[in-house]
This record gives sequence, C-alpha cells and structure tokens, in this order.
Amino acid sequence: PEEFNWENLDEEDHVFTIKVGMDRGGNEAEYGPFSLSMLVKLFKENRVNGKTYIFAPGMDNWEFLADTPVFAKHFSPVPPKIEEQERRRKKAQ
Repeated sequence: PEEFNWENLDEEDHVFTIKVGMDRGGNEAEYGPFSLSMLVKLFKENRVNGKTYIFAPGMDNWEFLADTPVFAKHFSPVPPKIEEQERRRKKAQ
C-alpha cells in the first residue's frame, strides 16, 4: 500500500475515517469516510476536536487530529482580536 501523502491531499476527497467517543469519555465509534473540508466543518460545530482520532488509507496508525500536519492550517482557532477598549491600562504612579 502507498503511504498517505498530506501534501497532495484534495480537501474534497472522502478519505478520512474518524473514531469518536474516547475524546469525550464515551463509547468508541467509527464514522466516515469524510473529506478534509467536512472535518473542518465538524470541528467548527464542536462535533470533533483535536483529540478525535483520524485515519486514512496509507497511514500507519490512527492519529489525533491535532497531531496531523494540516491541523494548524485548517483547524486551529484563531484567538479573538482584542479591541482597544478591552485592553487594560497600566496607571502610572
């Protein structure tokens, strides 16, 4: 079998199976196949998280979603912008 190639991944190819339950302390169940774009949507809906296991043909083992090379680019939430009026001001003494 061919090794899974993260660099040539088409975001719309349904190649990922997910394993849920362990990430939330429940019964383990597998679902899929999902595309990367669908996993991003599920992440935004809090239906999967960084501790969700994923697998695709060519991968050696199940991996946490957070440990994949695409997590930082596609899944990591961007911290909210801090508006100027929300910043704390240090008073000079």
